[in-house]
Amino acid sequence: MIFFSLWSIGEVLGVLDRARRLRRFSRADHTLTRTRFISETRRLIRLGVCRILLLK
Repeated sequence: MIFFSLWSIGEVLGVLDRARRLRRFSRADHTLTRTRFISETRRLIRLGVCRILLLK
C-alpha cells in the first residue's frame, strides 16, 4: 500500500508549475506531465494500492 498526503501531491504540482515558469518545460510538456501525474495517482487510488491521507 502506498500513502500520499494531499500536501505531497500539492508539492509535486507546485514543482511542475515552477519548472514551467522557469521555462524548463514547454507548455505542452508541462500539461502532459501534469496530466500524467494526476492520471497515475487517480489510477493507483482506483486500483486500491494508494490512499490519500489528510494531515492535520
